[in-house]
Amino acid sequence: MARLHALVIATAVAAATPAAAEVIALPQTKATITLGAEWKPIVAPSLVAAYRTEGGLVLAITRAQVPNPNAWRSKTRDAYVDEIERGISSRIPGYRRLARTIGDAEGVPTLDVEARRTDGATIVIRILLYRTFALALALEVPRKADLATARMVAKSFSPPPQPLTR
Repeated sequence: MARLHALVIATAVAAATPAAAEVIALPQTKATITLGAEWKPIVAPSLVAAYRTEGGLVLAITRAQVPNPNAWRSKTRDAYVDEIERGISSRIPGYRRLARTIGDAEGVPTLDVEARRTDGATIVIRILLYRTFALALALEVPRKADLATARMVAKSFSPPPQPLTR
């Protein structure tokens, strides 16, 4: 019985893992993103990268040359990301925050936001706040599409792992 249970779990995990996921090094930056074969590139010269799926998910990555010293200081970080979120909310019609997390990806401060738009679409955002620039990923998820894929892609958007040193 335990073997059957283990086999069922292993099969479920294998089915949930994208078969052709690929780590993509993004141009003009050290960041990477992991995307499955369902993501097709879109030509968008003003963006670092853009992709779309047949299911209607759209992803855009932008770069802004802005210093972010307040993101690197614990005393100023919360106020700084509040200011960033105010900027985000002013550009999304009917913005309603669903979740917000301030974190760290390989030593770089991050801001993760999920919000609902007036039309029911969910926007998943991850911003990497490097010291002298910011990279922002925005994913548009149509009303009834699965958010799990968008969350997984956003979480994969990060600087490459730092090598261990002795």
